[in-house]
Amino acid sequence: MRLALMGCLVGTVAMPLTAMAEDSEWYINPSLGYAIYDSERDTDQNMRDEGGIFAVGVERRTGNWGIELNGSRGDVHTAVGDDEVDIDRVSVDAIRYFTEDGVQPYSSLGVGHTSIDGKTANSGGTHGNLGLGVLIPLNERLAVRTGVKYIYDFDGEYDDGQATVGFSWKVGGGTKGSTEAAPEVVEPVAGDSDRDGVADSADQCPGTPYRVAVDANGCPLDQDGDGVPNYRDRCPETAPGTKVDHRGCKQADVSTQKEELLVHFALNSAVVMPSYRSDFMRMADFLKEHSGVSAVIEGHADHTGTLDYNQALSVRRAESVKAILVKKYGIDANRLRTIGYGETRPVASNDNAAGRQANRRAVAVVRIKSSN
Repeated sequence: MRLALMGCLVGTVAMPLTAMAEDSEWYINPSLGYAIYDSERDTDQNMRDEGGIFAVGVERRTGNWGIELNGSRGDVHTAVGDDEVDIDRVSVDAIRYFTEDGVQPYSSLGVGHTSIDGKTANSGGTHGNLGLGVLIPLNERLAVRTGVKYIYDFDGEYDDGQATVGFSWKVGGGTKGSTEAAPEVVEPVAGDSDRDGVADSADQCPGTPYRVAVDANGCPLDQDGDGVPNYRDRCPETAPGTKVDHRGCKQADVSTQKEELLVHFALNSAVVMPSYRSDFMRMADFLKEHSGVSAVIEGHADHTGTLDYNQALSVRRAESVKAILVKKYGIDANRLRTIGYGETRPVASNDNAAGRQANRRAVAVVRIKSSN
């Protein structure tokens, strides 16, 4: 029976490994806590039933799944003589996060090893653990992490428990894959404010996003000559002479009138700043004038954070723009559709602050057919 239960635990812990894709990210999870030990443990130390613990884990996370290697040490004293007893545990835990945004409840299931004062016989051995907790993000890299665990010792049939509180810290920038070739690193020159390799005095396109390929005049390359630079061109092989939209794709001939609403957001935010009031008024007036027209509001994010988090954030940004048009300007909600593209459609490089700011946006473009 014990072997079957251990086998189920190992199998469950191993399952999320198959879901670990290239867009996984690494976290370090230190914590402090308190443990309660089974009063029937048969140890020669006659240790107390409770004491403080310190734990640290290294976690690889992809979307809603995480795998954590966790180690802890308990600081317990004996009932007689008040001598210190060390309880060491190491485990591998599978973690399931139930939400992708904001406060994230989670559960964990793991298997590991326990030793007391370096010994296993009559005191420790193989254990399984089941946990529940909550992750509370503070910013894009740091979160508060709290949790409780039930720990079952298979060898001695003991029941232990622990509660911890600590932090989860994202290290590095993740391992998100990219289908684009790495941009060529341009050697800086004196008086080159946008760092594109062309001095300001000769730069005809100042303010080019960092690491965007430019020509001798400092302007972004445009391989199909449609007026939309390569780094923003979603249709890079448009035929010569084709009329294109802001994405570099063929423009429908029936569109003669256009209104665009573009809103940028602060980092990790879906709050619309008051400075966009006039832009909303213009879009609302346009929609009211053309009552039969619907609009699609697209939300976007930079590459800060996980793919899943940025996807959810982009949806919230689009919904924020829709809510203002509906609640403050009386636009029928059925005329507005929202969609989030996450970080998949940048309009600028994510390698610098200006580019990331440009990518944190929501945009609505409405076109009206010709009345001729």
